[in-house]
Amino acid sequence: MEKKSNRPFQDYFQRMLLRTTFVPLIAVLLAIFLIVSGLYGYLLCSQTGKRADAVTDTLQEVLMPYISQIQEYAGSEWICQLLTEQTDTVGAYETFYSFTNRQAVKCEFYLLKADGQMVLRSNTIVPEYLQHSPPLPFGLLKRADYARGGVVLMLNSRSNSCSDRVFSIAQRVQEQGKTAGFLVFEIDKDEIFDLIYTKGSSDLILADSQESVLLTTRNSLLDENQKTHEDFRNAAGFRLIGDSFYYIVQRAIPLLGLKLYVITDLDSLRSALMLSVVILAFLLLAGLCILYLAFRRIAYAEASSVDQMIESLRQMQEEGIYTQLEIESKGALQPLENAFRRMLADIRELVEVSNREQRRSVRAEIKQLESQFDVHFLYNTLEVIRSLIKLDPKQASRMIVDFSTLLRYSTDNTKELVSLRDDMLYMEKYLAIANARFNNSFHYEIQMEENLLDCRVPRLLLQPMVENTLKYCTRSREGLWVRIEGCKTDSDRIDLRVIDNGIGIPEDVQEEIRQSLVTEQLPPQHTGLYNIHRRIQLIYGRSFGISEMSSSPCGTRIQITIPYVKGGAPGG
Repeated sequence: MEKKSNRPFQDYFQRMLLRTTFVPLIAVLLAIFLIVSGLYGYLLCSQTGKRADAVTDTLQEVLMPYISQIQEYAGSEWICQLLTEQTDTVGAYETFYSFTNRQAVKCEFYLLKADGQMVLRSNTIVPEYLQHSPPLPFGLLKRADYARGGVVLMLNSRSNSCSDRVFSIAQRVQEQGKTAGFLVFEIDKDEIFDLIYTKGSSDLILADSQESVLLTTRNSLLDENQKTHEDFRNAAGFRLIGDSFYYIVQRAIPLLGLKLYVITDLDSLRSALMLSVVILAFLLLAGLCILYLAFRRIAYAEASSVDQMIESLRQMQEEGIYTQLEIESKGALQPLENAFRRMLADIRELVEVSNREQRRSVRAEIKQLESQFDVHFLYNTLEVIRSLIKLDPKQASRMIVDFSTLLRYSTDNTKELVSLRDDMLYMEKYLAIANARFNNSFHYEIQMEENLLDCRVPRLLLQPMVENTLKYCTRSREGLWVRIEGCKTDSDRIDLRVIDNGIGIPEDVQEEIRQSLVTEQLPPQHTGLYNIHRRIQLIYGRSFGISEMSSSPCGTRIQITIPYVKGGAPGG
């Protein structure tokens, strides 16, 4: 037989240390690592997307004026006259310079005939890509002629030097459906690059609709034809391409006919994450060793006092709560002993208070349940059912089912708090039976805010109030109506009202009821109102209960107030 340890707390503390210190620490550090990684990933995605949007906006801001203007010039009559007659070149130069000088990025402009002869130019040196005579074999002018009126954007070399690259915008000028010439705006690639490039870990690719690259910050992302690498063309988000991991954002620029790629190489991030894992593992191991040694020392230093307290608690469990305990704690656990003694005294007092309140609550509950259904209501309901069995068996059957449901609900002592929705369903059945009992001589309606229906309320909360209305009003006035309302206040409370148009409650009876609610003395009549008020106060406290009672010859209005408790018990 296994020998029982005489140091249960010390043994338990060692096991608890493994469960409650080591594992949570690992979980916390792992959570921190995941949160930091996720936050970095979120910031990376956000910054990459913002950069793509900023570049897109900058390109449209810079290039759209040129595209709009070249379309306007190409379709104007004076350009056609200039190509055919070459008149007023001075005015044409003034027009072009006036436009280009207003732009954020300056450009060169060229106007040449269909045969390649220059008409206007802002640069004395004609770039090589414009030194072609028809038939045009390839290049910017060929694409502009083929576009038939569309704007063409293309990256060209002004000379044989690859470093002398420009961004060209061309538009075909036509007259009577034939090519009359070409208008070209030429922007230095470096100027556009300086506008859109910002220092960071992301690379940019600006390509046309054919994936021909116009601008890029990293040539290794292109294929051998100087086009966007095929792996990037339809990729977005996090992608593993080859041996490298990337985050890719694409932006289409339809107005320019361009496509922008913002690509972040995550290989460096992956290395940083691996290094972080190693560092975290080392810190975790060192921290756990330090914690283990520290807790072990504390356990052996203080556990003897705790074991003594456990033995005393076992004695109290066997002999009762009023057993005098012998506890002599020392050191750091002395405040724990003092707190335990005070807590034990408070528990004993609370037990006494709870017993008294429970007895009073049980008596009030019995009184409340006894008054749920008036005896005359039961007799009259059964009499109506008996008469309906002969006249309308189906209605009698429905009435019997509803009546049995009411009795079952009323006598169900297993649930004190129910949803307001269920209590109102019960109330509708009660009112329907009562209405049938009185030959449909009164009208009723229930108006509850939708957000209140799932709240928890005491069972059979409003039935005594409605019963009083039927008992004291229908005999004195014809055409009675009863309305039940419910709304939520700004202070997280629920106001429930029962309103009728009966003859009202006499003032002396109202005063008697109010006095009974204050003095907690059961009145000789209207016990249902007293029971409601008292029951609510026992459950929720003295600040709740019947909060309004007014009556006049035109009707009675009674309101109760309870806290807004959704889906749980008070204080839960």
